[in-house]
Amino acid sequence: MNIDIRTLIIIICIATVFELIAIFIQYKINKVYSGIGWWLLGFTSLAVAYGLLFFRGFITSQLISIILANLLILIGKTFIYIGIARFFNKKENLKIIISIFTIFLPFYFYYTYINSNINIRTSIVFTAYAIITLMISQILYRNKTKSIRASINLNVSLFFILGSFFLFRAFLALTVNPINTLFTPTIVQTSTFLILFSEGFLMTFGLIILVNHRLNSENRENQENLELIFNTSPDAVSITRMTDGKYIKVNEGFNAIIGFSREEIIGKTNSDIKIWQNNEDRQKLFKTLSSEGFCENFEALFQDKYGKQMVGLMSAKVINLNDIQHIISVTRDITDRKQNEDRIKALLSEKETILREVHHRIKNNMNTINSLIAIQAESLTDSSAISALKDAGSRVQSMMVLYDKLYQSSDFEKISLADYLPDLIDEIILNFPNNDSVKVEKHIEDFILDAKKLHPLGIIINELLTNIMKYAFTNKQEGLIVISAAIKDGTASVIIQDNGNGIPDSINFENSTGFGLILVGELTKQLEGNIKIERSKLTKIILEFKI
Repeated sequence: MNIDIRTLIIIICIATVFELIAIFIQYKINKVYSGIGWWLLGFTSLAVAYGLLFFRGFITSQLISIILANLLILIGKTFIYIGIARFFNKKENLKIIISIFTIFLPFYFYYTYINSNINIRTSIVFTAYAIITLMISQILYRNKTKSIRASINLNVSLFFILGSFFLFRAFLALTVNPINTLFTPTIVQTSTFLILFSEGFLMTFGLIILVNHRLNSENRENQENLELIFNTSPDAVSITRMTDGKYIKVNEGFNAIIGFSREEIIGKTNSDIKIWQNNEDRQKLFKTLSSEGFCENFEALFQDKYGKQMVGLMSAKVINLNDIQHIISVTRDITDRKQNEDRIKALLSEKETILREVHHRIKNNMNTINSLIAIQAESLTDSSAISALKDAGSRVQSMMVLYDKLYQSSDFEKISLADYLPDLIDEIILNFPNNDSVKVEKHIEDFILDAKKLHPLGIIINELLTNIMKYAFTNKQEGLIVISAAIKDGTASVIIQDNGNGIPDSINFENSTGFGLILVGELTKQLEGNIKIERSKLTKIILEFKI
């Protein structure tokens, strides 16, 4: 009994649409895998091609009815080949693909338009089909892995058999069974379309099995890896059911830290094993998980099987297992760390106390030295000696101000300049009998300096202000001193200017014979800075150094 070829083509068209839907579903749910999109393009091309084959008897244009239909079938199979290569993260062999189309198209056009011969065309078409199909079989075979070997073997066999049949069909078209038209209901033609029908079904079936087999294999590997991570973690990992608080799973780290065996834990609740020392902590954690779904770095007190207290740092998250909410938690024993932190805090507190006491004693000792210098000065009659002792006392006084600030500060190494300089300036100015007639303006920016730089800076300012108060306002009823400090691009600048008598041009910090200016020059070198004098309407001294 002969089967109508058109009927077979209609059946193939309908089957291809369903196959296309099946591949589309795979594409939507398995986007993590490369290549399935190419399969979708391939089956779409096949569906359109079989539709054109059905209308071949009604479409007079050979370009559409003959060339386009067979070309779309070849393109569809090529897309499937590319998709399988991409599925295994491999590159398709573009050279062979280009070669196939380069040879196929000229010959196919020739035996369609110039020398129309359906048997040669059929042989050319099925030879191209065979090459692409066998290439699919080859790339599957080369990517045979142990985890999905069964599904790959199935697909290798399927595509190899199909490729072999297409070669056999190409041979028959030229020799044993020539045909007159596409719809000639011969045994070979009928068998060919039955094979094409079976090809689509088996190819879809094989590809879906391949995807699902790989997915199951990777899920199994992921589960094994997660199980390995779960059990080898040194932290205590547990899974409990939210509804009743029963332990579903614990790792070896949990057993090692808490002391209970798995058999003593599984199926029990927190109330049964009593590992939480404060029930309020557990309720707080549960409330946070209920409202937010996760909790990180939650610190709580626990006790092991034998009642030993420990401090745990817990992170937990609500997860769904079989549509039931569970809590997965990871708890790290930080008891030793907390004890070390407490010891460090105690040592730091002790250090701060000692440093504060040291600065206080240094200040008191300097005060004693200053008092001794003052007593010694009162006992002398030589004015130059008295002046020298007073200058020394003033220098000691500037250092006393620094140590007083260090004593009061929470940071014993750094101080704000805005907190230190104004008090130092006031202390220096008050030492001179003409302080009421001299107006002092202070413009001090708030920036931090360490004590190593504050020591020399304080003495420099003391020397400069002392010189100004001694010599700048002689024979003047009143005077003005402007002191500013600022920072720019990591460089601090301190400027002291006055409207006094001015400094002679012959005096500078490099060739001065006075001890005070020599001291200022040396301390400036210690700061790795530079200092200069500008003489105009106001005498201006500028000190700059890197902080």
